[in-house]
Amino acid sequence: MRRTAGCARRWRSCLGLATRQRCLLSNFPPCWQALSLHSIEEVIGFLMFVSPDADDAPGYYQIWRFMIDHRRQGQGHGRAALALALAEIRARPDARSIEICYKPSNANAKQFYASMGFVEKGLDADGHDMLAVINLA
Repeated sequence: MRRTAGCARRWRSCLGLATRQRCLLSNFPPCWQALSLHSIEEVIGFLMFVSPDADDAPGYYQIWRFMIDHRRQGQGHGRAALALALAEIRARPDARSIEICYKPSNANAKQFYASMGFVEKGLDADGHDMLAVINLA
C-alpha cells in the first residue's frame, strides 16, 4: 500500500471508484489533505483529513472522507491505509486529537474504528452521525 497525492491520473481513477453510495468530490481548501489509496497501480480508495486552520483549535484533526472500493473491502487495505493516515497525523507536532464520524447504524464501522483506537463521544449536533475520537494529548 502506498500513499500518494497530486497525480492527475490517479485522481481520475479515484473518480471511478465503486462505493455503495455515490459521492461527489469537489475543490478542496489548502487545509484538506486528499490522498489516493492504491495497491500496486490500481486505485482502491480515497482518504481526506482536515488539518486545523485559523478558525480551528490548534491540533484538532478530522478525517472527513474515507472509502475503499467495495470490491477490495475485507482484505486489510482500509486498516493499512487508516494506520498510515493516523501515523501521519500523530507525527505532526501540534496533533492533539483525531476525529471521525460514521452512521450509528453501521456496526462494521463502529467495530473497525474502535479497533483503530477511536472512542465514541456521541452524536453530532444534527444527531445524524456518531463522533469518535482518538485523544493524543
